[in-house]
Amino acid sequence: MQAETILPRASVHVASDLEHISKDSITVVGGPYVSGTVLAEKDDGTYTQLNIDASAVEANMASRILYGHKRDKDAGQCLAHARVCSMYSSKLTWPEGITQEQLESAEKALTKNHIVLR
Repeated sequence: MQAETILPRASVHVASDLEHISKDSITVVGGPYVSGTVLAEKDDGTYTQLNIDASAVEANMASRILYGHKRDKDAGQCLAHARVCSMYSSKLTWPEGITQEQLESAEKALTKNHIVLR
């Protein structure tokens, strides 16, 4: 018998959102990602985890927050918070090694979409 990992509730990072307004269906590549992963848009219009590498030319500006768990690396449709919502900052999944300056820049970028972090 294979043991399954129990993932956190998909909405654990959500303080509040508006039904039919806050979330969009988007194509996410890469993974696996847990719900609450901070995403950025690639040049081809798909989304992946925020890239904090100094030489990154795409996916380097936070713009969405994944809602629901993505369990594989294949491209797939997922829901993501895109606007008018508030999130618990401590419950979001940021890229490993993010600096305080990069974190503040990403938070500012999310604020432009009216995604408020608490």
